Amino acid sequence: MNYLIKRGVYDLLEYLFVLYSDPNRKITLKARLDHGNLITSFTGPDLEEKSDSCPLKDKACERWLRSLEDIKIEKWRSNYCANSALRDVERWSVDYKREGKHCRHIKCVGSYPENWSSFLGLINTLSEITDSGRLDKVEFYYQNRIKGEKLMRLDAFLNSVYLDCFEKLALDRQSEKIIYTQSIPDELSTSNEYFLKGAAAEILDSCKGCFAGFTGSEQAEIPRGTPKLTAKLYYRNKPAETFSVMYNRRDLPENWSELIDMIYSCISYYLTSGELFDRKLYGTGVKEGEYIFCSVKFETQGESHYYLTNDDTIKVADRVLVMSDTENTLRIATITKIEYFSLTDAPSPPDKTKIIVRRIRPDEKPKFYCPFCSGEVDLNECLKISRSAKGINLDVDIPDWVKQELLRKKNVCMECENHPKFEP
Repeated sequence: MNYLIKRGVYDLLEYLFVLYSDPNRKITLKARLDHGNLITSFTGPDLEEKSDSCPLKDKACERWLRSLEDIKIEKWRSNYCANSALRDVERWSVDYKREGKHCRHIKCVGSYPENWSSFLGLINTLSEITDSGRLDKVEFYYQNRIKGEKLMRLDAFLNSVYLDCFEKLALDRQSEKIIYTQSIPDELSTSNEYFLKGAAAEILDSCKGCFAGFTGSEQAEIPRGTPKLTAKLYYRNKPAETFSVMYNRRDLPENWSELIDMIYSCISYYLTSGELFDRKLYGTGVKEGEYIFCSVKFETQGESHYYLTNDDTIKVADRVLVMSDTENTLRIATITKIEYFSLTDAPSPPDKTKIIVRRIRPDEKPKFYCPFCSGEVDLNECLKISRSAKGINLDVDIPDWVKQELLRKKNVCMECENHPKFEP
């Protein structure tokens, strides 16, 4: 005790008693000072009582007591109960007694003090009272190939080539830091480090739920040039896990969008972000059993309309060719929103929803050459010709040379780059 008296912390703690219970178990933790050492004991499933054989001493004890003081339990309310009638929730009670002070009694049922995660982290350094598989650190590695022009350099050669870009996002419970780096070898390197009290622990707790049961991509190898995410998960009392996936909505964990949004909301005020936080990447990718519904606007009307597509590469702001509901003619429209629905959630029956004919290339002209009729046609004429070519019947009694010429013309139309991929 002499060491703590000299350091002025001898009166910080008389005892701390923590009770945790959920529908499956009940655990208690007791911590007290004994001749300058912090002694702990706990009870849990299949245990009568177990005392800590390696108590915290001297400087380690002081650091722990200082951290406990910083949490300021004395300022907590007595009750944090969202609903005392709730059953399948965690329940906590904390008894906190400082030397010469009244004992504080705190109850928590589905609701907690603001710095609760810091408190849990501190008591977990004594005994793993909560989850033995607690996630203590994660590292996300993102990789893609980008056009050099994104660097906005006055270099014609650099603007014309593709470069490997890398991003890394790391969260550490112990240091409470979030570290985000971006790099393009020999061209760019940035690093941002954020210390946000309690944020890393809260995000890591969410991470564990996001990756529960997730095994990564079924592909043996992800092709180079495809946006890719590699995640490394470091647990307190179990082996680390590593997996890689293509960076799209179809292959990422179910709750990735919520997780990356949570991280972004913490650091966005200070951040110049890269592709890792780009919703156009992690928010796209149709899953099995889903339909792709696109909201489109015609160039002369402000109202949006739903159209279906099977093209998973279509993006917001793309110009597409669709059949007008009212005029029954082909019209140009712009994609304003892309959504994914199951059959039961679809905003309209898929079999009664018009289909996007095709995407319009950026360099496409109003009229273009048609190899079928050997002349220039517009979009509507192209559709009529393609329907006629598709409907050519070769099972009729005509000379073979005529059949061969009709088949040649049909194939010319079907293989044309302007041929509609989906008939409206």
